[in-house]
Amino acid sequence: MFANSAAIPIPMAAHLDIGEVAAQALMPPPASSESAGLIDAAHSERPVSLMLGAGFGRASHVAVTLEEGRVEAFIAAGLLSTFCRMSS
Repeated sequence: MFANSAAIPIPMAAHLDIGEVAAQALMPPPASSESAGLIDAAHSERPVSLMLGAGFGRASHVAVTLEEGRVEAFIAAGLLSTFCRMSS
């Protein structure tokens, strides 16, 4: 994960949530201006990881990569250095 803690709840949105908003945006325009929110409830990484692991029938592990040293860790894992520097 890309944070300094797996215990801090952060707002999350699932791909189905985003897909629904995108589909609605392609429909005829509204009569007036409106905004669409994609932020859902806040969850911490560990429970989300456990639910995903259970869904796949596998154990899961959250690996916290601290901000300092993150680029080096990603490069060591085989990611392109240009991508790693853009995402840090």
